[in-house]
Parts: sequence; C-alpha cells; structure tokens
Amino acid sequence: VSKLEAVLDELVQAHPMLRATISADLTQRVLSDVPPVSVPIIDLSDLDTEQAESRWDALVEVASHQVLDADTWPLFDVRAVKMSGGEYRVTLGIDLLIADAVSIKIVVHQLLSRYFDVTGPVSPPALTFRDVVMHRQAILAGPRRARAEAYWLDRLETLPPAPRLPMAKSAAAIEQARFERRAFVLDSTKWRRLQSYAAAHDVTPASALLAAYARVLSLWASSDEFLINLTVMDRTPLRPV
Repeated sequence: VSKLEAVLDELVQAHPMLRATISADLTQRVLSDVPPVSVPIIDLSDLDTEQAESRWDALVEVASHQVLDADTWPLFDVRAVKMSGGEYRVTLGIDLLIADAVSIKIVVHQLLSRYFDVTGPVSPPALTFRDVVMHRQAILAGPRRARAEAYWLDRLETLPPAPRLPMAKSAAAIEQARFERRAFVLDSTKWRRLQSYAAAHDVTPASALLAAYARVLSLWASSDEFLINLTVMDRTPLRPV
C-alpha cells in the first residue's frame, strides 16, 4: 500500500487536475501544495471467502455512487481492501468534474505502469486543462460562435422536449437517483453487418445505434417527437507551441 501511495503522490504532482477543487461559485482552483495521499486499508482477511466477497460487493456498490465534496481536496478516492486469501483489491473513484473518461484511462494506465515498474517517472503533460479552456474561449470569441448561437436561438421555440416516459413514481418522490449500466454485446459478424448497413445509408455506426435507441424510446414515450441529450468526447487535438 505504501508503494501505491507513493505512485499516487507522483501522479498528483504531475497532473494539475488531480490537485483541483471546484468552488461554490463554479470557479476552479488548482492547489499548489497538497498533503501526501493516504490510502485507507479495509481488512476483511478474518472473514471467510463468502463473507469477504459479500462485503467487497457492498463496498463497490457504495464506492460506485459516492459523491465527493467538490470544494474539498481530493476529488478522487482510493481504498485498499485486504481479502480473506491475503490478496489486496483496490477501489478507485475519480470525480468527472476533474477528468473525463479518456483522462481517467490515462491516469489508471500510468498508475498501473508505475506501480509494476513498467515505465519511468510520470512527466507533467505538455498541455494543461487551463490551456484547453483558453483555446476554446479564443474560438468561442470568434464569429463562428455567434453564427451558431443565432442559429440555435432561432430554433429554440420549435425544438421538442425530452421524451416523456412512464415512471413508477413521480420525479418529486425520488429521494436519490441511482444509475445502472445496461449492456448488450453484438458478436463480430452482426457488428460488421451493422457497420455495412450504416455505411450504405451514409451514417456512422454510432448514429445507427442512436437511431435504434430512439426507436425503442418512441415505443414508450407519449410522443414520437423528442430530443435526446448525449455525452460526447470533445478532445480537440492540440499541440504545444
């Protein structure tokens, strides 16, 4: 665990966003100095295998829905769990306020590579999140932003609402929202068929999947006209000057 803490300290020093907090006024602050990372150890080694696995599942369930205080460092959480067989397992949570999915993948890769001595010390990135924000602000200050804003404001009153779906209870009665992943895997043959079908209609496979998703929603929604909000990766390929 001490080696894990040392690697985490190295990553925290290399990546400014791992030292970031978000204030109540929605401003971001990167701390210059933070204390060493401390990884708590949860000892389940005295339990039998079945009990330990049950406790592990419960810990993962809690960790997967953990909400950290945005204005308090750190905005990530790491815990080591000692299982009944003597092995250690680790839970890692990083708030999406400070890292997107690609960034988290990079951090996890660096963490594992350094822990298992595959690579040397982690170097700070050539570009920081601040650099990206400044670049985007410069773009948004141009005429392209003004044209896009005028276009969507003109369409705003005619856009349909979100799909109105039947609910087991009213939204006001839901005390805490819970998210659950749903997965379906296409085998390689069916995936290639879908890709070919999408290409024949001049759309991407992602667009074809979205169309299928919208079709399913329409079977349940009170109207066939609705909007779907998507989370997209907007990582502009920038290079340091």
